[in-house]
Amino acid sequence: MNFFDQAENDVSKSLLTFLETIILKNKHSENLEKWKSKILTIAHAIVSAIKRSFLSIQIGLSSLLLKKFESKELLNLLSALGISASYKEATLFDVSVITHPSEKYLPSGFT
Repeated sequence: MNFFDQAENDVSKSLLTFLETIILKNKHSENLEKWKSKILTIAHAIVSAIKRSFLSIQIGLSSLLLKKFESKELLNLLSALGISASYKEATLFDVSVITHPSEKYLPSGFT
């Protein structure tokens, strides 16, 4: 099994089929392997972007639920269902926000 066989397992077949349908249209067969590796790279970029944005939503939701309900069991249950981040991740996020708050910029500072 080579690297690309393993990499294909990380991407859904429907996404690969969709990208192949769009990208391979009117392509010649001699460069097919080159195009397939490009398609796989694009698919991984899409999956990575979606996971990253979804994870930030999950951590934000977990932080909100932790403040509202203060329930470790609730967060771990929702995490097991894939709805939110775990209690540990939510507390780590809250501690990191407290210890390293974001810098505030004045709108007039960019003129």
